[in-house]
Amino acid sequence: MRIAITGGIAEGKSTLLKLLAGMGFECASADAAARDVFFDASIQAELRSMLGQDASVSPADLRAAISKDHGLRREVNALLHPRIIDLLLEQKASFYEVPLLIETCMQSKFDAIWVTRCRPETKIARLLERGIKEPSNRFSLVQFEPEARLAFADCVYDTDLPISQTAEHLKKEVKSYGFPLVVSTE
Repeated sequence: MRIAITGGIAEGKSTLLKLLAGMGFECASADAAARDVFFDASIQAELRSMLGQDASVSPADLRAAISKDHGLRREVNALLHPRIIDLLLEQKASFYEVPLLIETCMQSKFDAIWVTRCRPETKIARLLERGIKEPSNRFSLVQFEPEARLAFADCVYDTDLPISQTAEHLKKEVKSYGFPLVVSTE
């Protein structure tokens, strides 16, 4: 069984994944797959060509170029997303953190969708803790409003709650899906 964990930036996806890994489950992250794909030599060659650069393309270079050319976003997404999805799904995991699951229409690749959410002020505080100074605009350009994800949710996690309550909710949900509760010995 493949369960996707999705939500907006700073809404608790990684925390849920860490809790699941701590229970001994195999977990995978689309962000990790994206980093691997982005720095692949063939992808870098295509990105250099798209941006007209001789040197390797950094994530900052790409963000700057996309902010000036919205058509470029579509080209880059068409290049990167299929490869990210393939790499992600090659991993033999039960739980997959997929931030742009709904936005990239990947929901059919999973058996269930768990959505994380939190209050806007919690999200902003978390982003500021990460050193992101202007949290509101940059990420809203590519992510749906939190409410849009709820229509696809098989389970919703309110990550404003204390971590202990989130962990208890998670244990109940894992058990309801038939997964054995095994605590990691690592």
